[in-house]
Amino acid sequence: MYCVNCGKQIDGDSRFCAYCGSPVQDPEPPSGGQNAPEGAGNGRMWTETRQKKPRKKLSRSQIAVIAVVSSVLIIALAVTLYFVLRPPRIKLNDYVSVDFTGYDGYGKAVYSFDITGFTSEYGDVLAKASGDMSSPNLSLCSRMLSTTVSYSLSQDTGLSNGDSVTLTWDCDSDRAGIEYGVKLVFEDMSFTAEGLEPVREIDPFQYLDVIYRGTMPFASVDYIDVLDYGAVFEYVDFQSEPDSGLSNGDTVTLRLSFSDDTAAETIAETNGVTFSRMEAEYTVSGLDSYDFSISDIPSDLLNSLIETGRSALTEQSEDGFNLNLAVTSVSHIESVFLVADDDPGWGANNMLFLLYQVDVV
Repeated sequence: MYCVNCGKQIDGDSRFCAYCGSPVQDPEPPSGGQNAPEGAGNGRMWTETRQKKPRKKLSRSQIAVIAVVSSVLIIALAVTLYFVLRPPRIKLNDYVSVDFTGYDGYGKAVYSFDITGFTSEYGDVLAKASGDMSSPNLSLCSRMLSTTVSYSLSQDTGLSNGDSVTLTWDCDSDRAGIEYGVKLVFEDMSFTAEGLEPVREIDPFQYLDVIYRGTMPFASVDYIDVLDYGAVFEYVDFQSEPDSGLSNGDTVTLRLSFSDDTAAETIAETNGVTFSRMEAEYTVSGLDSYDFSISDIPSDLLNSLIETGRSALTEQSEDGFNLNLAVTSVSHIESVFLVADDDPGWGANNMLFLLYQVDVV
């Protein structure tokens, strides 16, 4: 409030001007809404009306821009802190490979880890993160992998081309973080079997030489000669039925058997070979036979035997058979052929007896 007499500013509740002593009258607002100039007196007090300058409001677009900028700054700060404070990340998948070997249907999957490449990439990082600056990088990396990382294959044998094999990780991420100061990054991997060689199917009896020994009707399967595929036949054996008492014209069944339950799979895995059949029949032939009557003995052979016997007796007779007798003549008088029973037992054979007459004096 101002004094209308002297124009000085006085308190609003004053009854007299503290400067000139003039009484304070009820104020009338100045016309035009303007404040009266200082010293403009008209015999009454007037009240100064001060108008505050209104704040300028922000537009929606300005608010949006400010919000976006603020968000970007906050995100940038968070990302910066994340990359500064987060532990080093160890990417395991980059160093694992799976190779397929063997034969289609019997293939093997073999996984490997590139420890050399891994050490080259992460040796220094791991040493710094773990605080172990004294151990060689290779030793440190190997120890970390052996204590925190393991993996397995869904199938590693009996594979065919096109089969899918999954490598599953089993890692101790907590230990990797606490003990080595790193974060393991991994995900299960899938591989497709390929490049497996085709399996050959062979007839095992094509490579056998069956030999019969003895004389019919008592011949037997004596020897089986394995030809060409010797390595394959290390795991098999052959049995003959029947295997003895054979004669020309008899049928023999030869059967293949494996040395154990895994032999067939082992042969396929190591040699890529399977067998087209497990048995074959053979007809016995080429055997000599025993004589069952005197007529079965060729005449020249019989004559030779008779003459051999006569000579032996003549030589013996020169000694007088130790009876001090003089032998005057030795003559063959008869040949007798004895046939063994149908079931004679061991050692019983057909026999030929040559009878001679010896004259002595």
